[in-house]
Amino acid sequence: MSQIKMIQSYWSQSKPADNIYLKNKSNWPHRVFNYMSWALSCLKIKEFYSEIHLITDSWGKITFGEILGLPYTTISTDLDILEPYREYPQLWALGKIKAYSLQSQPFAHIDGDVYLYDRLPEKITSAPLFCQQLEKENNFHKENTEYLFNKMTYIPKQIRNYYNTTKDSSQHNAGIIGGQDIDFFKEYSNEAKVFIDKNIRTIKEIPSRIIFPTLFEQYLFTSMAHQKNLKIVSYFNEEETGNNTFSGLSDFHTIPETKFIHLMGFFKEDFSYGEFVAQRLWLEYPEYYERIIGLVQNKIL
Repeated sequence: MSQIKMIQSYWSQSKPADNIYLKNKSNWPHRVFNYMSWALSCLKIKEFYSEIHLITDSWGKITFGEILGLPYTTISTDLDILEPYREYPQLWALGKIKAYSLQSQPFAHIDGDVYLYDRLPEKITSAPLFCQQLEKENNFHKENTEYLFNKMTYIPKQIRNYYNTTKDSSQHNAGIIGGQDIDFFKEYSNEAKVFIDKNIRTIKEIPSRIIFPTLFEQYLFTSMAHQKNLKIVSYFNEEETGNNTFSGLSDFHTIPETKFIHLMGFFKEDFSYGEFVAQRLWLEYPEYYERIIGLVQNKIL
């Protein structure tokens, strides 16, 4: 069985002294669901893997380590180096990119709104590159790509070549992402950073409907793998996720048959999915549920 390092990352885009509890929701209707989601995600991974490592900043270390007491094997504050970028909310995926760049062995990065109900399959852990699934071309990705092509000062040649050749904005979802090919991730994360830095003056002008991280994280990943003729193995095939409807990714009601849940952005905006997360945490880890309720009620978090 392939060995792989399990990691998560959290970039708060804040300083420890900031009183940010009121805004720390990450698209959830209430911040309590954000903390419960992170707790459930970490604890589920820990059920199947002996080690799990968190790459975060000082605020994240205080929150997840000292206050919530989540059982991470290590918690680093390597994302403090991103301090110059904290004023750009459009760069929320930059913390993930930095986390990828720091890895020196095969890894799986799992978002804090992904909940595992089994180990990752061998087809994933042994793959040079893997992701959650391929998101097929749709109007959302097309609008993103065309807008950014017209407005960005710099577009990586890998993206330009891929798009000019295929006219395809399909991209690989990074709810889980990783692989055995560390050299690829070093090159990819470096190119993503260059992409950001060369466009830093125009980033604040991007309207809210345009999601820049889908380009510098997911689409760049897809484009670079295509350029190098590298196969990306997906956890789900197109049929399993309803060919871009993402059906099945939120099926709490089919646990334990469901092995993988990812509450992507539009799910998190629905209050009922926050309640599903709270219910699962209460059922499976009641001590963490009670701890989070108390911390939020007392405005410690």
